[in-house]
Amino acid sequence: MKKILIALMVLFAFVSGRVLHGEDSIPGGKNLLNPAIVESDWETDSFRTISPVSVEAGIAHTFSMSLLDQSRIKIATYDGTIIIDDSFVDPDDCEQDDGRLICTFTPASEAVQIEVSEDHAAQYYSHYGACGLELQLEKGDAATSYEPYEAVYPTEPEFSGSGLFVMSYEEATSIEDIVDEHITAYDEIDGDLSDEIVIAEDAYTGNEERVGEYPVRLEVTDSSDNTAYFDLTIIVKDEIPPEIEGPSDIVIDVDETPPLAVIIEEHFHFYDDHDGIITEYTIIDDDYSTNKEVLGPKEVTIKVADESANETEKSFTLDIVDVTSPVIEGPDDIEILLSEPLSLEEILALYTPQDNHTPSEDMEIAVAEGIEELLHTAGEHTMHLYTEDASGNGTERGILIEVIDDVPPVLSGMAHMRISYTESLDTLALREELSVSDNHDTLTKEDIYIETDTVVAGEVGVYEIVFGVKDAAENLATHRMTIEIIDDVPPEFILSEKIIVSPEASLSEEEIFTYLRNRSADDFEPVEMEVLQEDYHDNADTPGDYSYIVELRNEAGESERHELTIRISEPLEEDERSLLPMIAGGIILTLTVITGILVKRKLR
Repeated sequence: MKKILIALMVLFAFVSGRVLHGEDSIPGGKNLLNPAIVESDWETDSFRTISPVSVEAGIAHTFSMSLLDQSRIKIATYDGTIIIDDSFVDPDDCEQDDGRLICTFTPASEAVQIEVSEDHAAQYYSHYGACGLELQLEKGDAATSYEPYEAVYPTEPEFSGSGLFVMSYEEATSIEDIVDEHITAYDEIDGDLSDEIVIAEDAYTGNEERVGEYPVRLEVTDSSDNTAYFDLTIIVKDEIPPEIEGPSDIVIDVDETPPLAVIIEEHFHFYDDHDGIITEYTIIDDDYSTNKEVLGPKEVTIKVADESANETEKSFTLDIVDVTSPVIEGPDDIEILLSEPLSLEEILALYTPQDNHTPSEDMEIAVAEGIEELLHTAGEHTMHLYTEDASGNGTERGILIEVIDDVPPVLSGMAHMRISYTESLDTLALREELSVSDNHDTLTKEDIYIETDTVVAGEVGVYEIVFGVKDAAENLATHRMTIEIIDDVPPEFILSEKIIVSPEASLSEEEIFTYLRNRSADDFEPVEMEVLQEDYHDNADTPGDYSYIVELRNEAGESERHELTIRISEPLEEDERSLLPMIAGGIILTLTVITGILVKRKLR
């Protein structure tokens, strides 16, 4: 005998079910069960929803389907707790009507999951489908005639991500990787649809390593055939400058001085990773072409540019040489203080070139590139001096230079801070308010430490924190910060709740209900009030305090209990009574609500 197990699993909440059926029942109407999310599971011989079905919590819903043979139905919570265990043949909790099984339940959450299992259940659903088995989930406490499912939320999916991607041609990233890493799609019914994104138009693929701007269009469709589109632009850029390959110094025989173009052609090559070989260049500086017959170094600077306007410059020296080398006279070592730095020109002034042929005033001393930076770097450095005579014969001499760092760091920043005594103070975090620099070393805020700290947390007063920092040469800098802790907390009024009514006025239940309804939280919204206890109306003319206890209820059946005090004030004197406003011949009821201590309690 075939057996069917129908299990309704309510996600994240308790389900209470009951069956109401008959001529007096109110039909629910629209079918909430989308066949697109129902699939056969051949391994477990069942068919089930693959994602939760949206319902309204606290509202009765009815599930119905075609009745199949002698079977049992089980309704369980998400954790497996059995709520209904009923037979199709002789049901107690569900009903059979005109060949259909009908079960009514009220979900406490906003989603349910449905599973039907028995021998050949997967085959039944695969053959007949939701329409053939008349699967229907609807609002209401009674089953209506079967209706095909219509999409409840015809909204399009939404894309998330940037519409512009700029990258280097070196990255050569595929469009699939760009979409996977940066673009997502989401639908409020189907959830994450990122895996369903389709590349509809693509001018980028095939041009990953080619500079340009390429449009790409994406699209995604949800289970209700709602389609969304997303346009993005991919810009491929070349921001890598070209390369100039060649020497920094070229020796030229004074008797053979070729044109500069020939020298560049023989010694230099220009290349760009994107554009390839570059043949054109620009001469920025040329000390050679007009001084070919003059012995000594000649500086030349050239520049090349690629098709993306990235530029590279290179300077080189053309040495027009002779035979005999001169000498350089001067001290073997020099000591420099960073507090009293020497310029390269001042150092070179200590040295004199001597030659057996060329006068000293006609010779210059040159140094290797980068020496000026070393003159500001603590430590021992070797400076290489170089000179040439008029015949182009050169000589080199190494000089030991010791640079001593005697300059302390600079520590500055906020000097005064005011905080409330109620605030906590992380003194070490105050380093973020400071800045530190050094003439030589790279210092960060992490290098700042606290030398002294007189702050007493939570105590009003003026305190001082002294911060310190040292560079690699142990030069110390300090910064003083004044911390003022103040009392900025105002006193508080503590008021009691009473409704005060003058003996000349009256207070109705409707006015009390209106007063409490206006004070209720937005998510409660009471619709009715029941008076549980009240001493006011029997003593409306007698000054005093009287208890008034009510219960409010909202449409969801929730309730709140309120305990109020109504005070009947003393009668006004005659001269005070004359001050009351008169409107249309009647006395305005003056109802003064001082404040409220609202007693709320959920009634189970």
